[in-house]
Amino acid sequence: MDVLCDSGINFIIYLQQSWAGWQREMLFLSKVGDPRNSFLIYFPVVYHLNHNLGVSVLWTAIISEWLNLVLKWILRGERPYWWVHESTKWENVTLQQFELTCETGPGSPSGHSMVTSAVLCLFVLWLMTSLKKTFLRQAHFFSRFIITTTVWSVLLIILALVSVSRIFIATHFPHQVVMGTVIGIIVASAVKKESQVTTKGRKLWDELSKDVDSARLIVVHLTKGNEGFGFNIRGGVDHPHVGSDPGIFITTVKADSVAGIDGRLEPGDRVLALNATSLLCVTHDVAVNEFRKAEESVSLLVEKNAETHLLSQEIPNSPEVTMTDGPARLTPFVEEPEPASPVIGMLKQFYESKLGALSIGLAVGSLAVFVALRIYKARK
Repeated sequence: MDVLCDSGINFIIYLQQSWAGWQREMLFLSKVGDPRNSFLIYFPVVYHLNHNLGVSVLWTAIISEWLNLVLKWILRGERPYWWVHESTKWENVTLQQFELTCETGPGSPSGHSMVTSAVLCLFVLWLMTSLKKTFLRQAHFFSRFIITTTVWSVLLIILALVSVSRIFIATHFPHQVVMGTVIGIIVASAVKKESQVTTKGRKLWDELSKDVDSARLIVVHLTKGNEGFGFNIRGGVDHPHVGSDPGIFITTVKADSVAGIDGRLEPGDRVLALNATSLLCVTHDVAVNEFRKAEESVSLLVEKNAETHLLSQEIPNSPEVTMTDGPARLTPFVEEPEPASPVIGMLKQFYESKLGALSIGLAVGSLAVFVALRIYKARK
């Protein structure tokens, strides 16, 4: 670590001597990278232009700011302007300090670089996705290359200038701003990927819900158990279960299964969507495969008591499949379990959702940091 710090001090001295006439610009760039801008400027402006992107920007800023705080107190990185006074090698060297230099907390990773890179990278990822769906789809290869290169180059230049400004004013070592930038880009990529799935699923569910009474629609979050989800399905365009309706219907629910314990799924319910995949107008085998290849946690858009609202005449039975990880097998009807308490159901749904998991993670992490700080202060 001393090698990195020694190299960093040499670089800071070089910047302060070579760019001595750029002090005002460096301070301005450092203020541009202030994490507070994400909440006070970027989020309100972007939310006004695009609600979904605005929410993603807010979450990106919150996650990167919180993660930066946790990492700083775990890594406890030194800051250049005080480290030179603690090192025997640099005891006779005094770095030039500015109005923004003297931050008293740990310095690794850089919060300015981390939050700025996360928010701006998220915006660029969203911009490139929008361009690929519109202009870039029909553009010539050379035009696509020029636009893509220009957009990413502008982002890298902005991030580089913010990082250099933090090094110039001796607030951070070079490795600290690099670490912050890399982590910020990772956070932005993760939020972008999650928001894509969420937005796609929300649009699909809104479309599927248009022709269904909202009072009969529920969202069920399930986590796959040892024997799958624990319910059987029938239907599909090739084997309609009720009249000529091609929907996927639940026929039985095992009492001791994940679905049975949850208590919200019942025989006669129709599954409209699995995560961001529509189950309307699909074959029976396609629906079964969607369940089997699903991740550990799934979200189902379900129409309650759909069978009673459709044709009363049933045509010959279609194959009935149990939602397990193994091969399809016929199962006998299991007595319907008593529905779970609404309060417990709501808490379980929140706990199983990704928002709930994130909130719990942030709360536990914050508590751990608070306890660690109290122990540290008590020992001092």
